[in-house]
Amino acid sequence: MSPNNRGSDEYADVTVVVPTYNQSRYLSTCLDSLMHQSLPPQEIVVVNDASPDDTTSVFQEYVTGLDETRAIVTHLREGEILRESLPRYPRPRPEIRYIENKVNLGATRSYRLGYEAASRRFVTHIPSDDYVMPRYIEKLYCAAKEGYDFVYSNFLLVDDAHRILLEYRLPEFDFRTSLADWYRLGCSYLLSSARYREAGGFDDNYRVANDYDLFLRVAMQGGRFKHIEDFLYYKRTHDNRKEGQWSPESENLMFRESALCAERARDFLSKNPRV
Repeated sequence: MSPNNRGSDEYADVTVVVPTYNQSRYLSTCLDSLMHQSLPPQEIVVVNDASPDDTTSVFQEYVTGLDETRAIVTHLREGEILRESLPRYPRPRPEIRYIENKVNLGATRSYRLGYEAASRRFVTHIPSDDYVMPRYIEKLYCAAKEGYDFVYSNFLLVDDAHRILLEYRLPEFDFRTSLADWYRLGCSYLLSSARYREAGGFDDNYRVANDYDLFLRVAMQGGRFKHIEDFLYYKRTHDNRKEGQWSPESENLMFRESALCAERARDFLSKNPRV
């Protein structure tokens, strides 16, 4: 089937939340990586946390361009070289929704807003300065459908020039190794929406290590975890950016909150040694 004529059954039952704050320069790259998936998500929810930059106009221009942007394809037909103009983005496409916070709520509350708006069987979030490989959804979704609540993969750390700085090879899931020793689940994952709700969602008490806290609760409630070896995700680092979540204060808070999560995990393990 032509990539520009996908059937409705060729979508993953997945919502991708894209939280963004003051990152308009990266937003289109992130969305492009989701629009061109081998198995696209059915739903994308962008949550703008009251960005002072031009995020809203960039998003609006992006959505308008989905129908207007075209690409030139060259091919040979009956001995004649033809140049054909085709839509750059396939149709039908994932539904894209946009939430704009009136005031800055911070990462945790913005994540929660996006997850509460999610309507599909599985959910994940990709900060707008990150992006993913073309088989990201397909690989995670196919594994999750085998009966897992949380599926995660390896990922790559890259700089603003897209150079690979480090390969993060994560271990097979083990409660002690992945959660009690320290956080070893990474950022490339799919989570069951039902498990997310059962765990109580993101907790405002964790401003930075919000994912560690959430996934720990999912695991303590018996969630089934699976690791796949593929590198599917590009995590961007900003060497010269020392504000917001990249500030020294946020980094220190991350360590403190993570230490609390590790202590909770070790306490749980001491009472449940067979986990």
